[in-house]
Amino acid sequence: MAHRQIDPADPTGEFPIDPAGYFLHLMLIINRRRDARVEQLLRPLNMTVDGHRAMRIIHIRSACTMGELADYAIIDRTTLTRIVDRLVSDGLVDRSKPPGDRRKIVLTLTESGLEAYNRARRVIGRFNVELTRGLDEADFRIAARLQQRIVARVVEDEELAQRLMLLEGDAKPKSGRGRA
Repeated sequence: MAHRQIDPADPTGEFPIDPAGYFLHLMLIINRRRDARVEQLLRPLNMTVDGHRAMRIIHIRSACTMGELADYAIIDRTTLTRIVDRLVSDGLVDRSKPPGDRRKIVLTLTESGLEAYNRARRVIGRFNVELTRGLDEADFRIAARLQQRIVARVVEDEELAQRLMLLEGDAKPKSGRGRA
């Protein structure tokens, strides 16, 4: 397999740097700028981007442990603990210990949490529609498939990459080779 030479310039002159590097650079700009705008939109709902992300993962999985939430949210555990503490004190998330494993903490959305999550989801959904209006769905599908391939390379463990992308199963690597 031939190795692609890293060239700081796009040989076609279309982009300021090589296309792959430019793609990753643009992903970072999109993520950070979008998060900043979503943070503003969520402020009137007394919610943060990270709080909403945590609630989204708990909602999608129906319930999850702190460890699973940390792996899926890709937020360090100390920061995540503060986020979850706030969600619990706001009455949006419930912490419980399942019978038989007193060390494990399971997180679920409360009824108020589900209502708050759905309000935030509608606000973010409207913003996403505005942000992507007029753009071709086929292009998003191509970009998403490309991102899936990059995730598979970054995560290294194929099963773990699949679980993270689909928010399924245990987010811990089975082989211990990769980490998200």
